[in-house]
Amino acid sequence: MLDVMKHFLERDQTIDVQTFLSPKNAISYLKTHPMDLILSDYEMPDMNGAEFLLHLRSQGINTPFILYTSNNHEEISADIFKQEYVHYISKCGPIEQHITRLKEIIQKYDNITKSDLYGTTSSNTDLDLIITNL
Repeated sequence: MLDVMKHFLERDQTIDVQTFLSPKNAISYLKTHPMDLILSDYEMPDMNGAEFLLHLRSQGINTPFILYTSNNHEEISADIFKQEYVHYISKCGPIEQHITRLKEIIQKYDNITKSDLYGTTSSNTDLDLIITNL
């Protein structure tokens, strides 16, 4: 699924995607590479998606975050939905629905720049997305 999402998202050549099988590796990368958006599975090795999000926020990383999961919204800790810039996509249903929802969220953040999120500027006009363990 990780490769399918990466391929789909990079097709139009306006989104640069970095993928990681482990949230710990993604955390290390994010410390030195500001990203515009994070798409994360809920069930992952080392920590779940909610723990990943809360760890990022505790480190001052406020990148918009999409939790992609087969769990019901109600099964996930309400604490994560109190965070800013958090979205949820259910894995239930056809993949086309997931991609449509993901496109809607990406469109929403397409105009947010790195300076808005990190206080830095970038000459890169592409949207930078990180995906962990789908």
